[in-house]
Amino acid sequence: MVKVQARGKTSAKSTDGSYAETPRGAGPEVDVGTPLVDSMREAGDPRTGEAVLAALAAHPNPFVRQSVAGSPVVSEAILGRLAGDPEKWVRWQVAGSPLTGGDDLARLAGDADWDVRREVGSNIWAPPGALAELSGDHQEWTVRAAVGGNAATPEAVLDMLGGDENVQVRRAVARNPVSGAVTLARLAGDFDVSVRCAVAVNPATDPGVLKSLLYDNSPRVREVAGRCWEAWVAASRGGRPGRG
Repeated sequence: MVKVQARGKTSAKSTDGSYAETPRGAGPEVDVGTPLVDSMREAGDPRTGEAVLAALAAHPNPFVRQSVAGSPVVSEAILGRLAGDPEKWVRWQVAGSPLTGGDDLARLAGDADWDVRREVGSNIWAPPGALAELSGDHQEWTVRAAVGGNAATPEAVLDMLGGDENVQVRRAVARNPVSGAVTLARLAGDFDVSVRCAVAVNPATDPGVLKSLLYDNSPRVREVAGRCWEAWVAASRGGRPGRG
């Protein structure tokens, strides 16, 4: 007998405070071929019409509703209804969808569950105001890190997050190609080696700042900066692609 689980992700923190997304089994296994799985498949099928998706969005099983929220053809109106779903993983799916409307993403930015808020923070279609709000989320640093790594985050917000107390938030900003020159220059002096390495590999880093990292007190930073400097010089001469 073949079984499946509804797909999703959850967040895991290790003892050293690092963060990673891991596969999540959203509940009990379901036998393939049952009406439930058939409904999930129909919900995720891009050929499924609006009327059927609307009906499936009211399905009593959250697996089906989550599948509707993940549909590549679901309408903004249906996603708006699912944004208020009582099941967090349905809202999580809505929060990460590129089809969700700005008003609904702004509403989900205030969700009680940090997994949902983090998905909004990662969504490049999230309104600037929602991202600014999430940058001040002090209940969960991974929400701020998501905002710090989002290419849609306003430069002023990134500059603020560049001074965050959490190193992984600062590293996200240091890697973000839309971070401002002043922010990256400041992060080039961060006490954490990984943040300085992230500045070195960021294509938006000013060449002068990159060159200064060639003389960093960390061998690792000097090594990374050296490779990036060579790539930048070669690219400036038309030799090969630059950093990235």
